Amino acid sequence: MSAAAQLQAGSGEIKIQTMCGALDTIGVALLLVDRAARVRSCNDVARRLIDGGLLRLQAERLLGPVRADTARLHGAIEAVTRSPNEPPRTVMLEGLDGAAGRSASIAPACCPEGEPMALVALTAPSTTIAPDRLRQAFGLTAAETRLLSALVTGERLAEYAERTGVKRSTAKTHLRGLFNKVGESRQADLIRRVMDDAILRSPWDCAAAA
Repeated sequence: MSAAAQLQAGSGEIKIQTMCGALDTIGVALLLVDRAARVRSCNDVARRLIDGGLLRLQAERLLGPVRADTARLHGAIEAVTRSPNEPPRTVMLEGLDGAAGRSASIAPACCPEGEPMALVALTAPSTTIAPDRLRQAFGLTAAETRLLSALVTGERLAEYAERTGVKRSTAKTHLRGLFNKVGESRQADLIRRVMDDAILRSPWDCAAAA
């Protein structure tokens, strides 16, 4: 490899490392993999998922939490590495974070050596979101914020109503308000929309930083 090519390769690696480090701060796991799903680089969030067993490595190959997840991941990686013009793919990881599930985004990546690569990005599992962030993000009332906070931690509508002493009809009214403000029409989609928002789940107080 020429000196110029080495410099270009080194610059590309620095950019990848910088991007991986930046995504650490908003709770996004990022892995750079080759066509065979071998991990070439990953950020700290991805490393924690691997260390915790939520993502697996076998002979450096990225595996999903369960066999079906692995098949979907590998299929998407193979698809996006066929050409740099391939559109990104999104796959559900059913074995990640229990029944709630998580999605992974897989996109083609450019490599200085011309080797087909893919970027795999997913949010780290968490069910803790500051109520103030929910309220500010969607313009919620205090009652809507309390309900949404309960739903994203896995509490059912009926359980929430019983625990708080709110009439079930009132809780349903608050839920309709959440649908209108968040832009979803089903409770499962509402929860997924919130939990897949990396900014809401960031460890940093974005509002204070602004």
